[in-house]
Amino acid sequence: MVELRRRTSRKSYADVAEGLDDISEDEGVGKRTKRAREDDEDDALLEGESEEFEPDSPLLQVKNEPGQVIGRGSDTMDDMEEIPLKGKKKSIGKQTKNKSKTTTTTVRPRAIEDTSRSYNPTIKSERVTKDQPFSHIPTEYLYILGRSAEKIIKSHDWEARETQRQNLEKQRSKEREMRKDELPLDSILPFSTRLCSDPKNGSIKPKVQWLKEPPTGEFKSKKDRKRFREWVIGQSFSGVPKELWRGEGWWPEMYVGEEGSKEVSERKSWLLREEVRLEFDRVGRPKPSDLVILANEQARSYLPTSATSQQPSINVLLGPYDEQIATQFSIFDSRSLHETNAESIRQGYTFFAGGPIWGLEWCPIAPSKSAELNNTQYLAVSTLRNIQTQPEMFERVSRDTKGSIQVWSITPPTLNEDEGQGQNGEDVQMSEGKKECGMRCEIVLCVQGGCAMQIKWMPLGTYDDYDILTIGQDIAIPKLGILAAIGLDGSISFYPVPHPKFLQGSKNTYEPIYLKTHEPLFRITVPDSACMCFDWITGTHIAVGLDNGHVATWNIQEALISGSSSSLLPSSYSSLAESCIRSLSVCRIPSDSSSFSKPPIFVIASSYDGTVCALDLRDLSKAELQRERVPCMSTAFSHWLPSPLIGDMDYNILTIRLTSTRKTKGIVLGGQRGQIWDISTSDYHPMIVSAAADGTVIILNQLEGFKKFNRARTWTSEKLYEIDYSPKTRTYRLVDNFLPQTVPIEHVLNKGPNDTNKTATWHPETGIHCAKWHNVGGIGQAGWVASGGASGLGRVEWVEGKWKGGEAPENIKMEQ
Repeated sequence: MVELRRRTSRKSYADVAEGLDDISEDEGVGKRTKRAREDDEDDALLEGESEEFEPDSPLLQVKNEPGQVIGRGSDTMDDMEEIPLKGKKKSIGKQTKNKSKTTTTTVRPRAIEDTSRSYNPTIKSERVTKDQPFSHIPTEYLYILGRSAEKIIKSHDWEARETQRQNLEKQRSKEREMRKDELPLDSILPFSTRLCSDPKNGSIKPKVQWLKEPPTGEFKSKKDRKRFREWVIGQSFSGVPKELWRGEGWWPEMYVGEEGSKEVSERKSWLLREEVRLEFDRVGRPKPSDLVILANEQARSYLPTSATSQQPSINVLLGPYDEQIATQFSIFDSRSLHETNAESIRQGYTFFAGGPIWGLEWCPIAPSKSAELNNTQYLAVSTLRNIQTQPEMFERVSRDTKGSIQVWSITPPTLNEDEGQGQNGEDVQMSEGKKECGMRCEIVLCVQGGCAMQIKWMPLGTYDDYDILTIGQDIAIPKLGILAAIGLDGSISFYPVPHPKFLQGSKNTYEPIYLKTHEPLFRITVPDSACMCFDWITGTHIAVGLDNGHVATWNIQEALISGSSSSLLPSSYSSLAESCIRSLSVCRIPSDSSSFSKPPIFVIASSYDGTVCALDLRDLSKAELQRERVPCMSTAFSHWLPSPLIGDMDYNILTIRLTSTRKTKGIVLGGQRGQIWDISTSDYHPMIVSAAADGTVIILNQLEGFKKFNRARTWTSEKLYEIDYSPKTRTYRLVDNFLPQTVPIEHVLNKGPNDTNKTATWHPETGIHCAKWHNVGGIGQAGWVASGGASGLGRVEWVEGKWKGGEAPENIKMEQ
């Protein structure tokens, strides 16, 4: 077989595998010119003129006309090979060296085929079969070609480096999305309020200062102001100190000025939220003779029950972590935090509602009215019958199913230098359990329609004006407010709640009053679907999420006054998802700077199909903000960013910018180890509280994730408490007094190392279902936060941030 010649290496063959040039045994190397003729290689391959073909192959026979001269150019060998004749040996001409330094093209005549003679190859090639197309090629040659192809195309090292580069770029892109160049707004309003004196854990009515613009310190430029704010935030150690609290949240009823007025930031153009009163003074104000009060035995069928005993009770381990003591709670029991843990760093109470807590809401009350009653605050609580009660989707109970809603009072202890504090600063009154302060259940509303899964007071002032000197007299009882509740029958009922102080009169009893309230003021029902969740758009305008994936809105002002809902029709009814609406929040932000008296236009809703959508109430169009494989269980809105907050499938709290033009998965503010059941924001400070299935309640600073100088890429969170459950002993354990912890971003996104997580699933008894900031009592009560979960245990505590070094900077200190 004719041997292959070794060719001179060129740039295009620089990556030929080692050994390929040793295929031929011929040591001759053809001399080539430095410049090749254009399209020389392509023409040679098409005509079969490659030098790697057999010299005696018929493919080399000339196809030109007789006498035609073909120029081989500088790419051919200097000496032409003689075409071997039949029966003769082939001869190979000697190679000559071109000593000329100039580049020339030599044209040699090519031998013309003699048709009178026949040419046959010296060796007859074997027939190539279809199943073995490479059988005629030597194995060594195939191996060398394979190695050469790998080096020419790509190498394994290059692929690994490219994969590493892509992963690094994805990580950097994700981290860039988690941050923002500028700090959020101070307020969406042209004014703000701040504390001028210490509220003493909500025990007094503090002084409040009106500011036309957010404070800038001694700086005037935006750049200096931004640096000042970053410095102030960096001085805080945990949470947000009370010196940095700012108000207010926005409601259309707060603006009383003229549209387009230049005095939009003046005090006379605005009312504070606690100063707004809706005209419902005579609505739901009964006489004492019209009330139906049940005895304890009669009310037992409305209350939560225990699976093992008639009276609900719970055993909890409380106290310092290494010195916990078993404590038993019966229904409606409460204890102060200092009573159960002498080392508690906060003021507050632990209470037992008797069943799984699914609804918590603070009652709106003016600071001037609460100051007349020792700054008493009220909290509504709704529960299921027991832990075995698990309502299913699309399931509705009958209208005569019994349920209950509890109204608790919280009277903070009086803190001053003369009395009420011990040597170490603990509250003596709270520790001794005196009745002047504390937490107790005042009223139990015995209702029909099943247990309430969500409750909300009417957001603005619906309380009746009263005189405390008339307590105990036979007059119409003023109402505390109007409470809306979603029952298991799929309806929304609106109940007037009488004021507990006037209902009890001068009786010195500490047992709750069981008030039979079968018929509410009015009830909203949808024939073909059930109500799942709701939120207030304005003081009298409500948005409701239904189990058919629709969102409906109603204006209930006329229905409240008339007491009839027969002619009540929804203001809008739009499709938003393909499954049940799980959570709904109104984006409480004006559409523009001249629309302070107009209602909000956006509603954020999450559904069980895994989508989070924004609904525009002006044209009922929707925009899909997030889509995941599991449903989003909680949504909220923060006017500090301002943007909606959601709990995603990775148990993180995300904020999604509605004004952002680029697509993003959101900015991570923090995370937990289980499904996030509830997220709550405050109108007076940027702290977020979240409750999750892992039994923890944590607080986060919304501004913490936006520090430009935070090069470590970490988040700081503080765990208020954690609940564990032992199925064997049926005992709960509550642990508190956690120090703030700083978590790297990798641990938040990837849930940290495996040894830091207890489990991926959690026992139902450990879940915390709801957590709420106190937004309806003024800036002086903004530190109260309430939470509760499946165990039936609830907790109310005062939370405020701390400064590094223990004291606030001199330029932002308040009056003492």
